[in-house]
Amino acid sequence: MEEFVPAQAPVSAAPRNTQEAVPPEVQSHLERQLEVLSARFAAGHEPASRRLTQRMNPNETRFFSLRVSPGRCYRVLGASQSGVSDVDAVVYDETQTELESDLSYGPQPTLGVRTRLCANRPAVWRVELRMLYSQGWTALQVYATANHGGAVGAMPLYYN
Repeated sequence: MEEFVPAQAPVSAAPRNTQEAVPPEVQSHLERQLEVLSARFAAGHEPASRRLTQRMNPNETRFFSLRVSPGRCYRVLGASQSGVSDVDAVVYDETQTELESDLSYGPQPTLGVRTRLCANRPAVWRVELRMLYSQGWTALQVYATANHGGAVGAMPLYYN
């Protein structure tokens, strides 16, 4: 698995309760949404991170680090609970250059679908997730093409 972890959050980021348990019906809904999204947008890719689930407030921004491997292409898919109206996502390379953004209105951000997100060297990319207008649970899952250069290592997804 690739490493997907929380990134260093800016001082203005809203505090969050990381101990809050996801309600079972919400967890089930998020899992079903990600299954549908992965069938549609990540065919031929394999899960490359653990699923990251968090509760977000209106206008809250979170950052995550994604350790990428050369020769692999990535897709980041997001799902949200019912009632969430808009979640945006942006991915940046290690120099903080924007690689792709999904700023369209909707609760399911996708990265790596319109633009190929392929690594040509080991790096740590940064994923920004913004909840707009509403609040609720969101989940992110990273998918990657097979690593033809060797075995996939077990790396977690990290919060920042």
